[in-house]
Amino acid sequence: MNDHALGFKIIKPLGLKDWKVLVFDDSIALTKQEYCPADTRTALRVFCTLIDDKGLKRIRIGWCSDCGYIGYMDRPQEEWMKDFYLSGKWDNGQSNEMPKKNVRRITNVLSENFGVKNHIVRRIEALPMDRNRPVLEIGCGYGESLGHLKQMGFTKMVAVENSTHRADIAVKTLGIEVFTAPFEDREVQSALKKHAPFGLIFSEHVLEHVYHPEQVIACAASLQGEGDYLMISVPYFLGELSMMVIGFLPHLHSFMPSSLERLLNARGYQVVDTLVSEGCNMNVVAQKISHPRSIEMKATVSLEDVREKIIRGLGIGKKPVYSLRRLWWNRKTDIGGQLHFFTNPVLEKIHYACMSRINHYLHRNVIVRRATQSLMIRGLSRRYTSSDESMFEIQFEGPIILFYK
Repeated sequence: MNDHALGFKIIKPLGLKDWKVLVFDDSIALTKQEYCPADTRTALRVFCTLIDDKGLKRIRIGWCSDCGYIGYMDRPQEEWMKDFYLSGKWDNGQSNEMPKKNVRRITNVLSENFGVKNHIVRRIEALPMDRNRPVLEIGCGYGESLGHLKQMGFTKMVAVENSTHRADIAVKTLGIEVFTAPFEDREVQSALKKHAPFGLIFSEHVLEHVYHPEQVIACAASLQGEGDYLMISVPYFLGELSMMVIGFLPHLHSFMPSSLERLLNARGYQVVDTLVSEGCNMNVVAQKISHPRSIEMKATVSLEDVREKIIRGLGIGKKPVYSLRRLWWNRKTDIGGQLHFFTNPVLEKIHYACMSRINHYLHRNVIVRRATQSLMIRGLSRRYTSSDESMFEIQFEGPIILFYK
């Protein structure tokens, strides 16, 4: 396959829905992660490189040949990422963009009904544990899951939540203690030890955001005793949107069952149950054990699997007929494609509306027409990396941009 078919240049966003753009100019310094965090010794292999218009600034995305982990090899410094979350840059509610009436509505709904029990709450409900034991949630959001646990009879609950306004609502609704700082922060760990040992620690879609997942698991282990449970829910790499894997800043990591198991085994946990739900969420239950053993969880991805996923998810891999085009991807399912882009805005609007309807019917149950995002792209005139150095290469018309919401 032509190397140029596995790359493109991003000209500008066309329709990102609720995603926002972060420009990686010279003010954002990058640090390197060369090794897989699951075992901290296996070197990551580059499979995709993002490159600015000068060919100087690069963000590499790597793959672990041993466990299938995927993650950014170049990322903003740890303090920058902490500020990104604590300052509310990622959260409209904390930056005063959320109207007070919406905050009141959320608070009222939580006070009366915590909604449908999610997959992690249903699994906690089935655990054979004493509900008088302390429970900790890492990243509690507005407190929906803990609200369900309170209704189920759990009596001692604390939480950690980086978003101040979300933590405030959880405190007001549930009357629990919520720490607004990173879980692995020294002062937070000291405060949590006063409540330990925790019979259950759980997190839902948090581990993919943290800077050092191995440190988070180690901190959890220090707060638990023999037989205590740790439950983790993260996106499943093979079901996660390809554009989120290679272009969504908050998701620093993408896991497979084997990478999570290795991460847990090394810190005193044995996986007792795992489930991939709806093809996109991976839920793992582990137990603190003196001598954990691997249960050899399978489904480690090969480099060929990674290649086919990105090609399918972005609709690339074939030499395009037109240079200037629209790259679109679906928000619900990992499906994408490319369309000719007309510079005449009226013609382009009509063309895209018609093609979206056709895509809607081509993909049947996947509502492509109503749930797509897109970028203006063109083909590469040259590559800065060879296919051996980086299977995929994405260039930018200007500085590198990543997305967040």
